Amino acid sequence: MSKHNTMNEAEAKSAIELVREGGSLNFDNITGYVLIRCEKAAKNEDRSITVPALSMTYQAHVAAMACGCKIDDIFALPAADFTRVCLEVQNFLLNSGK
Repeated sequence: MSKHNTMNEAEAKSAIELVREGGSLNFDNITGYVLIRCEKAAKNEDRSITVPALSMTYQAHVAAMACGCKIDDIFALPAADFTRVCLEVQNFLLNSGK
């Protein structure tokens, strides 16, 4: 999704495969800058977003950054995987996973 992403194509493919298989996302490299970029991108797609942390569009953008894949890879996940990923991001954003 971002030109600042340091994963190569093979690593990104591997990451999205892990997500599809139920693996966790890696939030270690998520910074405030990343979250702001994700928010802007999500609001460009859905202007009705009022609380980004609760928006599946925003959550999908954060998930793409967390696994180093393209946003379309996240959107293309089967519904059950997509909602699981969004919930994992929401827990991270709201710090409710602890």
